[in-house]
Amino acid sequence: MRSRIDNKPPKQLSHVAKNAKGKLKIKERNQEIEKQNQILLTKMLKIERNPSNLHPTQLKAPKTPQFGTSRYKELERIAKENYRMFKRLENTTPTYSTAKLNEENKYHDYLLHNMRMNSGKLKSRPDTETSQFFSRVSRRRERDTAQEIMSITS
Repeated sequence: MRSRIDNKPPKQLSHVAKNAKGKLKIKERNQEIEKQNQILLTKMLKIERNPSNLHPTQLKAPKTPQFGTSRYKELERIAKENYRMFKRLENTTPTYSTAKLNEENKYHDYLLHNMRMNSGKLKSRPDTETSQFFSRVSRRRERDTAQEIMSITS
């Protein structure tokens, strides 16, 4: 018995195999490129034959414009002013004392330690030297606060 399914390869159509339109597009593209190249070549030859004002052998150093000097003077004035401002900032005394800030930070750590102790999270006690230091700091803060209140009311 013969099979009824056609297993032969499909027929090659001549117009599909040649791809005439694709070849035509490539040919037109190449012609356009050649045309542009010819135009560029003629422009380059024209430039080479007729030296212009911008030819390297004829170039001169440009003159400095008038506005350039005033701009330079303005920049110089700004730089001097910035330097004077920097010197003023450099010579000013700081508003905050780093020693006092460090002391307050230690006192803050002491208070945090006490809060942890009272919450039951920490079992150990601070050493006596540390607690004496913090009690001195606490008294000093209370004294400073009282002095500030007195200065405000008087």
